[in-house]
Amino acid sequence: DAVRNTWLPLQQPAAARACFVIGRRSVSSRSLPALDTEADTHGDIFFLAHTFDGCTRMVTIAKAFAWWQAAERAVRGTAVRFVAKVDDDSFVNLPILALKLRPLAACSHVYSGVMPMAGYRPLAYLKCGFSWRNHGAWKKYNCAAAGSHPPFPFALGQLEILSSSVVSKLASSAEATEFAVRAGPSAVDEDAALGFVLNKLHETRVVNLTYASMRIASASNFACHGGNGLYRPPQNSSVVVHYLKKPSWMHYVWSVVNGSRGYSEAECRHVTGIRWR
Repeated sequence: DAVRNTWLPLQQPAAARACFVIGRRSVSSRSLPALDTEADTHGDIFFLAHTFDGCTRMVTIAKAFAWWQAAERAVRGTAVRFVAKVDDDSFVNLPILALKLRPLAACSHVYSGVMPMAGYRPLAYLKCGFSWRNHGAWKKYNCAAAGSHPPFPFALGQLEILSSSVVSKLASSAEATEFAVRAGPSAVDEDAALGFVLNKLHETRVVNLTYASMRIASASNFACHGGNGLYRPPQNSSVVVHYLKKPSWMHYVWSVVNGSRGYSEAECRHVTGIRWR
């Protein structure tokens, strides 16, 4: 309920719609009635009828691709311009996100988020040579010898945004579907996997992607200390704050973003109990 009580009410039906995505195949028959009642009560649960869920602690490649395919069917024939996927420990500032997306509405085939680079080993479903700048890490770890595809940009899983046109191309790609099916119910690192597949579609001219990287300052992992890296304190201009592992952390970020509490490192540590970052 931390999400429902903080950023989910920020959605404006005419501008954005957010929901919880659950793979229904993993839900026990004993739990289904309660989950269906919750879905009816809140209207914010989106079921993937034929998808396993909860097999790992991270979003699987199979679940993520099932979402993109289901989203394509949901927005087909509508005026929806963008579709996103966020992690369940992300706080999304929907009004700020909407403002950030306005300039991109004029662009074709957008792929956006905070974008590092990495190579990818498609047979092992593993990224190789993660870097924020260039191919140096890919070369350092000899990723080519391990069968890795050369580095490409990919949006971190905290917030992945695709134009509806890109979602359509992704959902209709036989290569992408085969890749996701082959991954099975337990392969993870879905963000790098999505970047890999989209890069392949871009290279083969199935879709001419517009890569739109967000600044880390506006889309970061949660921390109580200042810094220039991915871990930063929340601010009222944050688009997304990730790595909120406790409901109290989500509520604290909400209070900073909505302006009811000013940020200070001491108060952040006191309220959240964080001592190590």
